[in-house]
Amino acid sequence: MTGVLGSVTLRQDWRVAVDAAIIKAIQDRRVLSFNYRGSPREVEPHAYGVNTAGHETLSCYQISGSSKTGTPRDWKTLLVSEMSSVTTTGLNFSRPRPDYIRDSKMFARIYAQL
Repeated sequence: MTGVLGSVTLRQDWRVAVDAAIIKAIQDRRVLSFNYRGSPREVEPHAYGVNTAGHETLSCYQISGSSKTGTPRDWKTLLVSEMSSVTTTGLNFSRPRPDYIRDSKMFARIYAQL
């Protein structure tokens, strides 16, 4: 039973760290790097919160990496639960993308946004 409790604690610790990294990256306009469903991506995070289906979601503009849609440089709506190895790259972006929609209705709750 200790192993199960230990993995729950690790999962909670991971979530706290990821939440903090995403929120800080949005506040500081820092590029995020992570694996999404096993594929590397770099994104400009614009908004983070809970979508209308109840899932923690990142709205971002992908600047490099893989994409199953075939458009690696485009807007993405990504489930945080599918991310791993989340870090900032040290790169900044200067402002929101021109077509960014603040207070998007896709979010039921917003934790952070540009």
